[in-house]
Amino acid sequence: MKKSLLSLLIISLISFTVFSQNLQILDHNGNDLSNTTYDKTGINTETVISIEFDIKNNSTSAIDIKIKKYEIDVTAGHDNFFCLGSCFPPSVFESPNSVTIDAGATLPGESGFSCDVEPNGIGGITTMAYTIFDANNENDSVHIIINFKIEQYSNSIFDLTGEFISKAYPNPATDFVSFDYNFNSNAKAGIKIHNMLGSEVMFIELTNSNNSITVPVGSLMEGVYFWSFIVDNKIIKTERLVIN
Repeated sequence: MKKSLLSLLIISLISFTVFSQNLQILDHNGNDLSNTTYDKTGINTETVISIEFDIKNNSTSAIDIKIKKYEIDVTAGHDNFFCLGSCFPPSVFESPNSVTIDAGATLPGESGFSCDVEPNGIGGITTMAYTIFDANNENDSVHIIINFKIEQYSNSIFDLTGEFISKAYPNPATDFVSFDYNFNSNAKAGIKIHNMLGSEVMFIELTNSNNSITVPVGSLMEGVYFWSFIVDNKIIKTERLVIN
């Protein structure tokens, strides 16, 4: 049944986007991902698995774009949402407002379109489809299908490497936030803080493999952020951080 539903949805998306000439979905390297399937991997201990895409307007006129999302196969316990300028809760399947892209311009992902899954500690694959379309001409549209492949956290791997980080404290934070951590002395590690759209706002390199660190966050605007503990380019842990 799932395969049949997936086939029907793909046929529907193809028929919906076959006339598109003006819109493109791009990665940050400028590769065209329009009407393709993309795999995004993550770990079930991360708070949110997020991917951004740029949207290009190839026409000679400004286009007001909107987005529709489709749940193809959602792992039980996973929540999904998307952002287009603003981020919308899982109950929203079409962006309520449009965003204008000028003629020949590209809307960058960090300020525009992102797709997100909250695994809530659960491993599995959630497959979503997103259609970007001209709000004034729905035939002018493109789509992308994303497989969010969430791997199960393995205690044995992390116990052997000795990688550890505490929860952020205090959280909510006002002026400072602290972490206790440990990692292999031969590794490169850091803490990345990013906003709800996935844009990095701060990166703190960790030079001592077994220590505590206090990070000044008073310059950040009030709101919800996420922090990630990264060791040798691998995300070990991601959690929510609130700045008051």
